[in-house]
Amino acid sequence: MSKEPGVRKMFDAIAHRYDLMNRVMTMGQDQRWRKFVVKTAGDPGDGWTLDLATGTGDIAALMTATHPAAKVVGGDFSLNMLT
Repeated sequence: MSKEPGVRKMFDAIAHRYDLMNRVMTMGQDQRWRKFVVKTAGDPGDGWTLDLATGTGDIAALMTATHPAAKVVGGDFSLNMLT
């Protein structure tokens, strides 16, 4: 039996405060992790980057800011996280 509906429901419910919770619970480390991910992914030039399970899109936004020529697409199964 899939747990997906319950997990999606949970993320939909916390979406409006997810970024704040993440910042507090990690004591700011989440920002460092995002920078690490973007640096490790490298510069795609003018190519595409796909950020699956993007959540609120912080990594996608940082990738776009860091590599303005890149085409970045993010997707998440929780629509509330995307809005």
